Amino acid sequence: MEIDQLLVIGFIALFAAASGYFQLLKPSGAVAAFLTGMSIWAGFGLKGLFLMGVFFLTSSFLSRYKSKMKEHLGELHEKGAARDWAQVAANGGTAAIAGLAHFISPDPVWIIVLAISIASANADTWASELGVLSRQQPVSIKSFKRVPRGTSGAISGLGTAASAAGSLLIALIGGYLFGEGVGWILSVFLFGVTGALLDTLFGAIFREDLNAYAAIFLLKN
Repeated sequence: MEIDQLLVIGFIALFAAASGYFQLLKPSGAVAAFLTGMSIWAGFGLKGLFLMGVFFLTSSFLSRYKSKMKEHLGELHEKGAARDWAQVAANGGTAAIAGLAHFISPDPVWIIVLAISIASANADTWASELGVLSRQQPVSIKSFKRVPRGTSGAISGLGTAASAAGSLLIALIGGYLFGEGVGWILSVFLFGVTGALLDTLFGAIFREDLNAYAAIFLLKN
C-alpha cells in the first residue's frame, strides 16, 4: 500500500474519531462513518469524500445552529444530537453501496447515485434543522392541516426552501467535481428534493400508524 493511500485512510480514521470526540457522532456512528468513508473513497476517490464531507459538515453545523431554540422539540433534538450507526447508515448507506459498486464495476450511473443520495440526505437535514425555525406552523403533508413545529411529516415554506438549497449545493459541487453538465446537475437537484419529500411523506404516514398502534397497545395493557 502506498504512502498517499495510508494518509487518506489515516485522515478518514482521524475524521471519524474527531467526530466522536466532539460528540457529532456516537461511537457506533464513528465506526459507521469510517466504513462509509472508506467505501466512498474506494469507489470515487477524494472527490467522493469531499462531496460527503460537505454534507456532514453543513448538517453538523446546522444541527447546532440555534440549538437552544430547538431543544423543546423532542424529535428535532434527537436529530440534532450525536448520530449513531443507524443514522449514519440512513444518510450514507446508499452512497457507500454506490462506492463499492463503482469500485467493483465502474459505471457513470454510480456517480449520479452517489450525488443523488447525498443531495437527498442534505435536503432532508437542511429542511429539518432550518424548517423548525419557521415563524409559521408547518403543514402536515398527509392531512394538509397546521401541526406543531418539529412534527414528523410536516413541511413549511422555510423548510422547503432550505431543502431545495441543500440539494442544489450538492448538485453544484458534484457537477463541478465530476465535470458534469447542466442536465446532470439539474437531475441531481430534482431527485434530491424529491427524495427528501418522499422521506417526509413516509414519516407522516408511518409515524402516525406507529403512534396509533402504540396507543392501542397501551390501552390493552
